[in-house]
Amino acid sequence: DKIALEAMRTMRLFRPQNLANLAWAFATLDIRHDKLFGAISLSARQRLEDFNQQHMCNLAWAFSSLQVADEELLLALAEQVILRIGDFNPQGLSNMACAFAVLGLPHHELFEAIASESIRKVHDCTPRDLESIAWAFARLGIEKEALMGAISEAAMQRIHDFRPMDLANLAWAFATLGLPDEPLMRVLAAEVIKQ
Repeated sequence: DKIALEAMRTMRLFRPQNLANLAWAFATLDIRHDKLFGAISLSARQRLEDFNQQHMCNLAWAFSSLQVADEELLLALAEQVILRIGDFNPQGLSNMACAFAVLGLPHHELFEAIASESIRKVHDCTPRDLESIAWAFARLGIEKEALMGAISEAAMQRIHDFRPMDLANLAWAFATLGLPDEPLMRVLAAEVIKQ
């Protein structure tokens, strides 16, 4: 409480990284402080254009992790991400998609931008990025066949690098979206048997 009170008192001095790190720290410790997160939201919304990809992802993750569905902040974040989607690496795309999915917010323009950029960067994605992006789209019921096709192709090329949970989440995503990708499912099944 003392840290939160002091942070709220001096928040005007906080830089984007300070705001993102403060939110991240409270979320990592699983401490939900609504007044503090309200102040972080207000301060961040006034200068989101100064936030880089990592700051935006940390902020989105912190709010979603604590189930703080601050619509004003999330809409402003979505606008900034859409404007600067090319700046996002695969992990950033994955993190942003998951944050919105956890909160159940299917911002269609944001997910359209994430889908397009993920397709362009699919071969730079880690197995975790691939399954997380697929999971987020499936969680919100957003069906993007071109994205899922690209994820399937990339996943089959690196199936041996997937952890068991990644394999399960990937299979769940395709099944949830009703996309019977038989080649992927055969490769997934064979890898599960090996592991």
